[in-house]
Amino acid sequence: MSRKKSVLLLAALVIALLTAVPAFAAVRGNGHVTDSGTRVMEARALGMENMMDGLLPSVADRLQSVLTQDGSLETLFARLENMAKANLGKASVLQNVEQEAQAVQEEVHARAVSLFEDVAVPVVENSLNMREEGTEEAPVIGHLHRGSAARIVEHGEVWSLVSSGEVTGYVMNDFFVTAEEAEALFEEQAPYIAVVTADKLRLREKADTDSKILSEVAEGDTFAVEELTEKWVKVRYTARITGWLSLEYAEVREGYAEAVPAAVESERKAKYDKMEKERERAAYLARIGADKYTVRGGYSLSESDIILIAATCDAEAGDGDKCYQNQLAVANVILNRLQLGRWGKTVHSVIYARKQFSVAASGRLQRILDRGPSASSIRAARAAASGVNNIGHYIYFVADFAAKPSKYHTYRFIGDNCFYD
Repeated sequence: MSRKKSVLLLAALVIALLTAVPAFAAVRGNGHVTDSGTRVMEARALGMENMMDGLLPSVADRLQSVLTQDGSLETLFARLENMAKANLGKASVLQNVEQEAQAVQEEVHARAVSLFEDVAVPVVENSLNMREEGTEEAPVIGHLHRGSAARIVEHGEVWSLVSSGEVTGYVMNDFFVTAEEAEALFEEQAPYIAVVTADKLRLREKADTDSKILSEVAEGDTFAVEELTEKWVKVRYTARITGWLSLEYAEVREGYAEAVPAAVESERKAKYDKMEKERERAAYLARIGADKYTVRGGYSLSESDIILIAATCDAEAGDGDKCYQNQLAVANVILNRLQLGRWGKTVHSVIYARKQFSVAASGRLQRILDRGPSASSIRAARAAASGVNNIGHYIYFVADFAAKPSKYHTYRFIGDNCFYD
């Protein structure tokens, strides 16, 4: 290869190397991520119209300043290009270009690092809590999910005050990086955000339209990106929940996501939990045969209510999976009585009503409570509370050997009990 071609190739490589500096990020107008090797050159060609999309405002402002300051960056690029053109015949050109390229590379790197001097980038597996005060006991007011970033308002020895989106709070210094470490992490992670563009969009467990639906998101909702394919994007929905969105209804941009307020995080978790319960109930009814059950409105019960009902189920119907249908029936007798209000307005008053559940008076119920009810009875109590009912309106039951069907209007034998009205 001739010296002239070598010099031209080196100059091209130098320019390409410098244009790949990750802090100078651009986004195509259609929302798809550009190739990193052309970011600066494309941004220059576009007149930097899209340069600020997706970046934290504080980073974007400083990036604008770095790129436009006295035209210095443009001048540095021009110096390399002019040197390559004007000195093609000189033997020293190779060394001169290498020295100039090294100087430019160091200057560009220093400027890139300066962009992150007051930017906190979490180094966590899932999410970094933002607290009301700089103590671990203080309430959590926001979450910096992985792939998010914040502006540092005030540095502290252990805790620092940071601001991101609508949240300003304290984070522990051990769990974020800044300056040169943040710039290196930016290059390594290449963070992106996904913005929902449809009125409603389903968040799925896998990148498949037949996959389980985890929750629903709305237009304008923004999430940190975990993974990107041709047609799907994996996002962090909450601190511990991730899911996939169709790129047909979401736009991907380069940059850091903002903090999620605690109220929004709780709302997302509640929507996910509600969908999980509905899915579990539907699956259960399908498994046991929905025609055997009536489904009514669920009850809002405390955990102690559930444990008390479950212990009564163990005492009256036996424990273990083989007794589940009997346990479910006993749980529904308790809730039917609660609904009537004849034996009191609480689960406790219904179960401990005088001369009703003999296990309460005998002490057997308390012994089960002391050791803890069985898993199957807890499952039965939760199912009954959610609305699964296998005995309809019945409010009485008796051991099968003591049953007198001829005296009952209607009845049903389940396990070793007879339930009737």
